[in-house]
Amino acid sequence: MLQLGTGWAVCGVCAVKFSPKSSHILSAEYDPSTRAVIVTFRNNSRYLYSNVPPEAWENWQRYRSAGEYFQGIIRRYPHTKLT
Repeated sequence: MLQLGTGWAVCGVCAVKFSPKSSHILSAEYDPSTRAVIVTFRNNSRYLYSNVPPEAWENWQRYRSAGEYFQGIIRRYPHTKLT
């Protein structure tokens, strides 16, 4: 379960946070139980990406350019603007 205003409302260990070196992305959080990613951009907008497989999340953290991987892979998943 996710509380959109305050972060993840799961057992405290289910969500994983990632702060990429990116000029546009501030942080990303992943919940493997729901395969959901919340991306917070530096302009304070937030988007929820659905059905993101664990492999895509893990590869994003290792990819040479977080922004490039986001544009080419993560952004293609169904998404909704949160704020």
